[in-house]
Amino acid sequence: MDDKLFGTYLKATTVQIAFETGDITYQMKPNDLLVRVNDLSIAGTITLPPVVECAGRIYSIRDCGGLTSSYNVTIQDKDDSRDWSDDTLDSAEDSLLLYSDGEKWHKILDDT
Repeated sequence: MDDKLFGTYLKATTVQIAFETGDITYQMKPNDLLVRVNDLSIAGTITLPPVVECAGRIYSIRDCGGLTSSYNVTIQDKDDSRDWSDDTLDSAEDSLLLYSDGEKWHKILDDT
């Protein structure tokens, strides 16, 4: 999906994540606007992209497999956002909607 945004092209990507043995972390890229966790057999961690690189963007992270009640997924920043505290997907269908202003991650929706 290509969108014209402020004179530049933004290539948005949807990432499907499956945390399995030995694969317990995922580093989001700036264009990973939609992250869907849909298969878990171990707890995992998702690290947000650099807040400054994501200014003006909205990100959606959601449990689509309903398994975060058994295996938690921690959402963390790169220690570059003011006032951020890690969040955890720990119930079926948990979701986060985040906005970056370039200095701070804002939780628009915290359904965790």
